[in-house]
Amino acid sequence: ENPDVRTLNWANIQRMFTTNYWEVTDVTGGMYRPLTMLSLYTDYQLYGPEPAGFHLTNTLFNAAVCTLVFAVLLALFGSLTTALMTALFFAAFPMHVENVAWVSGRTDLIATMFMLLSLWCYALWRSRGTTIALAGVIVLFAAALLSKETAVVLPAVVLVLELISHDRARGRSERRNGIVLTVLMFDMALLYLALRKHILGVAVVYFARFTHGVMQATAFSFSILAHYVYKLVFPFHLNPESDFYPPRSFWNIHVLAGILVLLAACYSMYRWRGHGVIVFAIAVAGIGLAPVLNILPIDQVLAERFLYFPSLGFCLLLALGARAWWKRMRRAAMIACTILLVA
Repeated sequence: ENPDVRTLNWANIQRMFTTNYWEVTDVTGGMYRPLTMLSLYTDYQLYGPEPAGFHLTNTLFNAAVCTLVFAVLLALFGSLTTALMTALFFAAFPMHVENVAWVSGRTDLIATMFMLLSLWCYALWRSRGTTIALAGVIVLFAAALLSKETAVVLPAVVLVLELISHDRARGRSERRNGIVLTVLMFDMALLYLALRKHILGVAVVYFARFTHGVMQATAFSFSILAHYVYKLVFPFHLNPESDFYPPRSFWNIHVLAGILVLLAACYSMYRWRGHGVIVFAIAVAGIGLAPVLNILPIDQVLAERFLYFPSLGFCLLLALGARAWWKRMRRAAMIACTILLVA
């Protein structure tokens, strides 16, 4: 029903990059996602008003992300088995249904695709040190930011990769270059926030809180964390419009579960600090969830589509566990993983 989508010209492209994402229906939405909007305009030129073509595009974006999960993990850690198993678990993960089925909500698909492309360039830059790969990291990160705001967490992911790579095998110049790249990515994030401020009038979207006071707000974040972890472990009973009410105090089963999850994650990262891939997996899940825990209020308490990027970390942990089991009980592990993927 958006008449602008039907015409793709220079005036409309300029408008995409200078207005709010939901300008037609909500001029105060505070979302800046021009590349996502450009994809919808392009789809209309290709398919007209037929929904099948739009769904095909979403399916192709998701397929690209699944392929990039494999390519990025293989480039970063060099394990074919781990990369393949993670990509298979990610491709079959039920919580991704909303991301693919909801056409206008394809923001996570596009942002995650560009984030993974940026990480792939980072892996190439770390192994080859080429200027093209370095430029690719920054440019593709910028593209991810222009697809969805949550891509702003990518510099933190790269920082974790740099920290787990600071071993004796890396020279001083390599470590220095890694620091420079990380600073450049954080600078790009700040530049993006400045751009949002210039165009939308706000650097960070800040909606009205669902809670009262710091204590309840903190308890609410822990409660949401527990719910998302539950959905990662038990990805069934899909619901695109979940109702989730703030706890009245810390003495709530969801809040206590969220605190235990955080403590377990911190302990695991310390316990296996020498295993970079485990630290990376936990960090991706945690960093990916950080923007959607309502630490800074967002317009929706819960959404299964918010798990798209964080689920990469969970699928990697699942693959690492399956691989460890594989070494001890090869046949049993193969049967269990096959049953899980089919289910």
